[in-house]
Amino acid sequence: MPNAEHYTLSMTCRSADHCPLVLSAHGQRQQLAVLSRDGDVPDFKGLRLIWAGDLDGDGKLDLLVDITNHYNGSGSALFLSSKAKSGEIVGLAAKLETVGC
Repeated sequence: MPNAEHYTLSMTCRSADHCPLVLSAHGQRQQLAVLSRDGDVPDFKGLRLIWAGDLDGDGKLDLLVDITNHYNGSGSALFLSSKAKSGEIVGLAAKLETVGC
């Protein structure tokens, strides 16, 4: 990306059930999701970025993030800069969640 900006994607768990996923850039902070650790499952994976780049061709960051929040399911969310509302860095474009049996 020409004139690439600095972006930070972070997750800081404040408690077992409150782990906000936050994107920061050019003085803005945006909470993308809140994950929680399942107390019955010790393998909480935390922040998992699947892909980052410019999918919509506007020269700004787009993200595909794993938002899995349970051991028996999976989820991913696509955030595009072109879907951002006023005051946001990115906006949710699509989400896929599946659950096992």
